[in-house]
Amino acid sequence: MAYDLQQNKAFVIRTDIQSKLLDIHPRVFHGDAPADTEYPFVLYNLPNAATLDRVDVIDLEIDIWDDKSTTSDLEVLTDRIDKALHRYTGGNEHVFYTIYRENRLSIRDPEVILKRRQLVFQIRTMGVND
Repeated sequence: MAYDLQQNKAFVIRTDIQSKLLDIHPRVFHGDAPADTEYPFVLYNLPNAATLDRVDVIDLEIDIWDDKSTTSDLEVLTDRIDKALHRYTGGNEHVFYTIYRENRLSIRDPEVILKRRQLVFQIRTMGVND
């Protein structure tokens, strides 16, 4: 029997998040962006996971980068991502989850020209077969 990726929580969540972010902005990358990527762009990562009372809790970090002198476009993009993901519920017949924002940060970069915002979310997920 072939393994069904639609039953894999990480695959389902990552695919869904990538799709939602691409609906908002065209330059979205998991992990790192290529060196020649045009600004602004969005990076996301799922760095940690834990299980608490049969609920898997996965951290989601989203970094939004821009190189403009003002931050108005960066803030608008960050707001759009935040509104799309905070309290979003997704999944399929095997996996379901809800995303909650934990923090919104303005992070200074050593490269003064670069501007960065970070959204930190907690994804609470359960599978039908848990």
